[in-house]
Amino acid sequence: ALRTARSTGRLNLSDCSLASFPPAMFDLRNHIEIDLSMDSSSNPGAWQSYGEEEVTVLDLSDNPLSPHFNGVDERFEKFVSLKTLRMKRCNLVGLSWHSAVSKFDNLLVLDVSGNDLTEANLEYLPTMVREIDLSSNRITRLTEAKGDGNDGPVIVLPYLVRLDVSNNQLREFPSFEVPGLQTLCFANNQIEEIPGELIDQGSSSLSTLEGSHNKLKRVPDNLFDCQRLTVVDLSDNALVDTPAVNPKVIRLNLN
Repeated sequence: ALRTARSTGRLNLSDCSLASFPPAMFDLRNHIEIDLSMDSSSNPGAWQSYGEEEVTVLDLSDNPLSPHFNGVDERFEKFVSLKTLRMKRCNLVGLSWHSAVSKFDNLLVLDVSGNDLTEANLEYLPTMVREIDLSSNRITRLTEAKGDGNDGPVIVLPYLVRLDVSNNQLREFPSFEVPGLQTLCFANNQIEEIPGELIDQGSSSLSTLEGSHNKLKRVPDNLFDCQRLTVVDLSDNALVDTPAVNPKVIRLNLN
């Protein structure tokens, strides 16, 4: 895996039975044998290899991490070019959102589904993020808790196209600025209301709305204005009125 990372800039350590992460992944050029002959094309030296600062894809999924392991720590700051981070099904109980995740300025895809996270601090994500998968955790809130009783911070992700928070313990949505959102999945939570402002932002982009098995009673009237909407699943809620949807919707489930 490390050899492949040195030649491709993609580090795949998924399903390696890791309880913690090997130090070598944070120092990819260490211990490389350098060929000083005239023809070194078959054995590139350290200067021709990708280092951790050039890794763009990091997959650490399906590793039985120790319950005491915090997942992403300050060592991950070395991955300054990282665009995709996948840590699915790793027994994660927390992430260092502020001190580590926020440093991934080039991050486009974050997938930490299937863990034991109880909180996500999406306000610390870089604004370039396009896809977020937090499904199948135990998350109760998407922003950092504030002790002053005020509303949490606004999550500003102008390039976000897909958000999956299905199978968690959410009761409400925070304030979002996601004008390009195309897919919103929040099935199997305890959501009581979809903010009209969130739907309004997706009027020209939202195509999929999956929110079955929640506690919704009503849906904002402006859902009808979502011209690109094709899939709506709001089954197994407590809807008292049938929401109006655009005729372009091809799959509608409200049962």
